[in-house]
This record gives sequence, C-alpha cells and structure tokens, in this order.
Amino acid sequence: MTPNHRLLPLCLLVSGVAGAASLCDSGLFLTSGTATYQIKTPTGTSKFTSRSVIQGDQIRVTTTNASGKATPTTWLCSSRGATLKAEPGGMAMSIQSSFLPGSTQLRPGYSWKSSTKLGRQGAGMTSNSTNRVTGREQVVTPAGRFTAWKIQIQTVSSLDMPAGTKMPPGMSGLNQTSESSAWYAPGVGLVRSEDRSNGVTLTLIKVAK
Repeated sequence: MTPNHRLLPLCLLVSGVAGAASLCDSGLFLTSGTATYQIKTPTGTSKFTSRSVIQGDQIRVTTTNASGKATPTTWLCSSRGATLKAEPGGMAMSIQSSFLPGSTQLRPGYSWKSSTKLGRQGAGMTSNSTNRVTGREQVVTPAGRFTAWKIQIQTVSSLDMPAGTKMPPGMSGLNQTSESSAWYAPGVGLVRSEDRSNGVTLTLIKVAK
C-alpha cells in the first residue's frame, strides 16, 4: 500500500526530525532523522519510514514502504525555501521553491501556492495546491504530544496525456479537487495529515534522531 498521490509532497517528501540546512530554515518541513508513519485508508492500514540527512545545502530524504521499497529524493535549500531535485521512481518530478517556505514565515493567515508534476513520456499528473496556515494546535500521536502549525491545503489535480492521445475510458474522474489538512511541529516535521476527500490519514508513530 502506498500513500495517495495528493499527499505525496506531505507524507513522502517532507518528514523527519530536528535539524537545519545551511541555506534554508528547514526546522519545520525538512528535518534530519528518521520518522515512522502509519497511513490509514478506507481499505487498510500500513506503515512507512522517512529518513532525512542534511548535507550542506542539500537534504537527502529516503522513504521506505512496508514492502521494503526505498524512494530517494534530494532537496536543494536556498534563502527562499526548498526545491525538489530528484526524480523518484524514475518519474520526472518538479516542485516550485515556494512549496516549502521557511518556518519563520509562518503565521495565521499566511498562504503560498505550490505545483507538483509527476510524469513520464508526456503522460502524468499535475497538482496545483493552495496552502494556508490556520494557527497552532495541540496534536497527540503515538510519538507524543506536539504543538503544531495546522495547514489547510486545497489541491486541484489533473491527468496529462501526450498530444493526440485520448483519455482512457473511466480515467476522466481522476481530474478532481481535494481538501486536506496537515500538522507540522517545529523541530519534528509532519506529525499528522488528513485528506477529507478520500479518508486517508497519516500519523507519526515514532521519531528518532
């Protein structure tokens, strides 16, 4: 079982524990260490781990699912934020730098836009998200109690097909808008997320430096 694609930036790419990169304030979204998550869907429950290592102005993130498959990614840090460099699973992927602002920018009402594109040979999925900070909340998980920033996320996803290619029967329904929430604790990273459109939840169950 793998996380839903709309949660990919949240649950696969921006999880970990305390630390900071030299050129970006990564103490909220991208942190060094190993975190274990439980992902729950309407059809079952699974676990995965995310290990982050900070090296200068880069953060290497390796996500390993329940079957042992590892997906490595690399984030490049700058004063503006972090930008994804790697191509997980052999699929070209890009995320604009504004997707991960520095944690010092966060305040109730602060918002930013992000764009994620997954694809190969002209086909793939494009997701455009609007992220808004609503405030701080207490979140309790098996890993502990955290004071976390709550972020509301609205994502519009669409299928991209090669020029001249028709959408396969039954695939048009994948073009949709989703509403989700994520909670990030300073020095820890992602502690919980909920996708209200499909009932998928993600919970931090263990964290280690």
